[in-house]
Amino acid sequence: MANICYEERFIIDLLFNDKIFTENDFKALDYSKLTKITSSFLLIPALYINIKKKKYKNYTPEDFYKYIEQIYEINLERNKILYKEVKLLSKELNKKNINHVFLKGASYLFSNIFWDIGERMVGDIDFLISKSDISETEKILDEIGYNKFSEYSFFEFKHLTRRTKKEMIFAIEPHFNLLEYESKLIFTDDVLSMKIEKGEVFVPDFNTQLNYCVLNNQINDYGYKYLNVDYRFIYDLHKIYNKLSGKVSWNKNKYYRNCFMIMNELGINNLFKDNQKNHIKFNRLRLQLKRKYKIYNFLDFYLVKFLTKLNRLPLQIREFFINKDYRKYIRKKYSTNF
Repeated sequence: MANICYEERFIIDLLFNDKIFTENDFKALDYSKLTKITSSFLLIPALYINIKKKKYKNYTPEDFYKYIEQIYEINLERNKILYKEVKLLSKELNKKNINHVFLKGASYLFSNIFWDIGERMVGDIDFLISKSDISETEKILDEIGYNKFSEYSFFEFKHLTRRTKKEMIFAIEPHFNLLEYESKLIFTDDVLSMKIEKGEVFVPDFNTQLNYCVLNNQINDYGYKYLNVDYRFIYDLHKIYNKLSGKVSWNKNKYYRNCFMIMNELGINNLFKDNQKNHIKFNRLRLQLKRKYKIYNFLDFYLVKFLTKLNRLPLQIREFFINKDYRKYIRKKYSTNF
């Protein structure tokens, strides 16, 4: 079992394990530590909703409850704006018959997987298009005033350059692949062909949302390499699972097995009791050491980071010789450092 502080165990039991708490359980909390942990995973609105829905308000210090309520209310208003911006963007794409679906946080909110639309914090608006629609999509985004966030975009295998619009709160990120590299684990055309309509916009079907939730965390967010514990991802996964009423055929690939191992080590067992065998034993040992020893966590992180960069070096060298824009970017980058 992984090394877990009292506040982290409280978060796990409140959000995932449906433990019945007493007033003494709340009195034992270090609220500054609880705030720090939930804030780092963007879970303060979810913490507020769970305390409120499960009727623990009277056990919570008044000033702390008001603080998390205020953050929830700010996020609620922000997500109301997200609804409007997603619908406007979808309308423009539909005008030109661009087949698309919204992904990640935007898709979760429109799919109503949460108790409340203020429960989930969202950064950008991500959406998926076919590779054949890249040129037309870029043209549409230019026409409606979304400007590229950066002049350069290299070694990007899944999405176009991030864009922003002056009068809009949310940046947008058009994806043409779902993973960092071409993979047989999930296909863009399949996701687009099985889309469903929710709240006047298109999102992936729920089985696809669950599959992509796991793969995005394990591959795109490097959860498999770094053994990251991401409670927001786990919270999303639980909510999608509940939307499917538990009728899920779990994949048996290494990414799923790694997720099950991490959740099992954290004591999150209620969804995954039938999937706790065949763990990747080396990763399990790494996780236990990372959680127990700060020095091992430090060394493991930087070793994996070094090996990841080393693996990309041949691609960077090749790009330097064949792409004049990349050479220009390198010269500009390093000339500003001296």
